[in-house]
Amino acid sequence: MKVTSFWSGEERFVYLYYKASRKGVQEAERSCKIKVAAVPSNLGKGEVCFFVCPISERPCKHLYLSYQTRMFVSRESYPTRIYFRSQLSSKLGKANDRFWSNDAKLKTLDKERHTFKYRGKKTRHALRVERLEEKRRKADRVRWLPRSMPLLLRRTVLKLMFTKRTP
Repeated sequence: MKVTSFWSGEERFVYLYYKASRKGVQEAERSCKIKVAAVPSNLGKGEVCFFVCPISERPCKHLYLSYQTRMFVSRESYPTRIYFRSQLSSKLGKANDRFWSNDAKLKTLDKERHTFKYRGKKTRHALRVERLEEKRRKADRVRWLPRSMPLLLRRTVLKLMFTKRTP
C-alpha cells in the first residue's frame, strides 16, 4: 500500500494506492482519493483530523475495506454489519482461537533474530515471548476444560469417568 497526502489551506486529502486480493487471487491495483476534514481541538490548540467517508460524506476516524468492496468506506456505509474475527467464533471456540492466535504470534516472533539477554537483563523481546507463551499455556489449559467442550462430548467424558470398571 502506498499513501500520498495533499495538505494546502482548505483542500486536504489522501490518495491510497493498494492491491485488493480475494481468496489468494490478486486483483488489479486500485486507488482512491479520500478527503480529510479538520475540526478545532477542544483543548484550544491545534486541530483534530477526520476522514470523510466517500459514500455517506460523514466524518469518521476509521475507514474499512471488507466484504469484497472496492473502496475504503466508514462502518455506517456498509449495508450489513462488519464483524471482527473474535465475534465470529462460538463461545466454546474462543479458548481454541486464543491458543492458535498466540501460537501464530510466537511463530512469527521466532522467525526474527533477537537476543534474549543484554547485560544480564531480559530484553523486551524476551519478556514479550514469555508473556505470549504464558497466554498460550493458559488458553491451552482452558480449552481442555470440560466447560470448553461441546455438551455431547462433555457427557461422554463424565460418563466414562464415573462408571465403575471391573477388572
